[in-house]
Amino acid sequence: MSVQSYSTKKGKKWMFFARDAEKRLVKKSGFKTKHEAQEAERRFLMQYKVSSNHSFWEFYELNYIPYISNVKKLRISTIDTIKSAFTTRFKKEFGDKELSSFTPMFFNLYLQRQIKERSESYAANSYMYLHAFFAYVERMLDLKNPLDKIDKPQSPLKYSPRWTIDEFKRAMNIMNTSERPSYHYYKHIFELLYLTGCRIGEILALTPDDVVCESNIYKLKINKTFNSKNEITLIHTKNHKDREVFINQDLYDKIKRFVDEHEISDNERIFKKTENATLRFLKDFCDREQLKKVTLHSFRKAHVSYLILKNMNPAVAADRLGHSTKVMFDYYVKVKQDKQEIENLLDELQK
Repeated sequence: MSVQSYSTKKGKKWMFFARDAEKRLVKKSGFKTKHEAQEAERRFLMQYKVSSNHSFWEFYELNYIPYISNVKKLRISTIDTIKSAFTTRFKKEFGDKELSSFTPMFFNLYLQRQIKERSESYAANSYMYLHAFFAYVERMLDLKNPLDKIDKPQSPLKYSPRWTIDEFKRAMNIMNTSERPSYHYYKHIFELLYLTGCRIGEILALTPDDVVCESNIYKLKINKTFNSKNEITLIHTKNHKDREVFINQDLYDKIKRFVDEHEISDNERIFKKTENATLRFLKDFCDREQLKKVTLHSFRKAHVSYLILKNMNPAVAADRLGHSTKVMFDYYVKVKQDKQEIENLLDELQK
């Protein structure tokens, strides 16, 4: 990188050096932070690499993929989902179309057709992907975001099946009394999912060092995830601190016994499973034991519902779950619309 710092009477500043289209050395200075200088350098260089005459797909491959791949807060699984959406939804439809030719009317008709042929949820997701893409185009080129003048299709509120507290207890009892070793193994994973609200990737990345007791306060340190590529990646937070999920002593003791029984070292993954393997087991288990079919993410939603039912402060709940406060407020509003359904869903976690 050609970004450098320098001192002024008012403090530290940043600058960059780059060559223009005619290979002349250009210097830009006066940036308050290194990030601002890097962003300015990137935008300076981009004007010689892309133009509004480029096609949708050319810009996507040459510029948008590298951009999202370097956004720290995006998980690898999220990036893979974005890539899949662009390939399956947009490439054939308008991949060859020039960036400058897109209009609000074009996308309004496109999204209306998606609502008719697919669903409002599908169209809403397409809007989200396209709006983010053209917001980046707007930053790089002198083009307005055509999605700004279009209302986002409204996704209907969906209720995903999840276990009630009685169904959860029944499932745990079946697994606890079974002679199948796999039942005993996965029981610990499902308990952690249901009782902490953590994501499956966060549970699968846990090590004994992440299960902590300090001054009789029991908690999990959440700082990494086990992704779909079977890799452990760090979770980036704004304050660079681990997320702490508080648990009770009973759950803490269960985890420690599991670690001792399986002779797991301090920096070793507690659960040597993948998300796909865990999901397959859950599906087979529900079929075999004639239980309501649920997904791994439904455990997290059940936990959120419990927090809402107990009127926990949304900011505190957001911190526990690793959500933004805005996301948690939005979820509160949606779920509060049908509080009776939640009350039927959960009585108490761990009586």
